[in-house]
Amino acid sequence: MELGIEQTIDTDIIRGIKVTQEPQNKYINTYSFKSWELFGKKQSQKNVLLGYEKYSEQIEKEISGIIKINDSLGKSVIIEGVHLHPKLIGKLVKKNNVQIVCLSVTSREHKRNIINRLKESYQQPKFYFNNFKAIRELNYFLVDCARKYNLPVIENKNLKSVIPSIIKVING
Repeated sequence: MELGIEQTIDTDIIRGIKVTQEPQNKYINTYSFKSWELFGKKQSQKNVLLGYEKYSEQIEKEISGIIKINDSLGKSVIIEGVHLHPKLIGKLVKKNNVQIVCLSVTSREHKRNIINRLKESYQQPKFYFNNFKAIRELNYFLVDCARKYNLPVIENKNLKSVIPSIIKVING
């Protein structure tokens, strides 16, 4: 409970709940890096970003609700995940006491993170590596947006270095 933060919510959890509530929703029943397929047969930058935006919109209300509830209770919460589209972040910053931190990762580290994360999962890295171009496109987009709006971008090399960097940003 460092810094008085009482909970951390991964947007993948919110998405998972939404999938069970709306199984017919084609935009939420995919992956951020595969949502481009709903906009064409070509994995172009335009389709990747269009798909990602529509995908992210699916849990915008839920994320806003979590922030409002915690704010009204005077509690701090960390919400992390790729679903935090820059348009949503812009709305949240205007309405709430929100601190944004963007984590970036090199291509090599990104691959290593995928392998490590999937060791405890039923999915195979091949699924992600076959879509790695779109995954990296989203990473570049989010980092570029953060820099455009002068938000802190922290290189996510390892937990020992990233957590103190995040704490430094939060403490100002």
